[in-house]
Amino acid sequence: AADKGTANHLFMQFADFEIASFLGAEAEAKRLAEKGFVTQEQLELMDFKALDKFFVSPLYDRMCKSKAMYREKRFSVEESDIVVGGAGKEKILVQGVIDCFFQNPDETYTVVDYKTDRAGDKNELISRHGAQISFYCAAVQRMTGRPVTKAVIYSFSIGDEVEVI
Repeated sequence: AADKGTANHLFMQFADFEIASFLGAEAEAKRLAEKGFVTQEQLELMDFKALDKFFVSPLYDRMCKSKAMYREKRFSVEESDIVVGGAGKEKILVQGVIDCFFQNPDETYTVVDYKTDRAGDKNELISRHGAQISFYCAAVQRMTGRPVTKAVIYSFSIGDEVEVI
């Protein structure tokens, strides 16, 4: 399951979304394998039905209409040590990679995190990944100087977006 999730995530990281939405995820994945972005083993693990569903989703439509979209953006954010159970007297450095964020028509931002893990329901996904998403939102606000008004998990196992904020 973890290898399948990694394969799907690599696809989302390197895929040309226009090609995938027009020709299908499998055609784009084969192109990525030919170019060396994914291995043949990873190609065979990808869930093309779930990936194709993303490219016809309302979320993908909003992403395409955005005038600014960023993928795989690295960040570092200084936070209070309270977030890891500290006393609030020190700062810690939180680093990560945001799967995607894009500008909304009102110039605020939406943060998107792709997940392949199975969950009983949407609330379980929010509970499992909410803290991670909050770091992503803080990072995007600091990077852009604009508010994040929406954050979603796109769950490939559910086949839909899960609104976090």
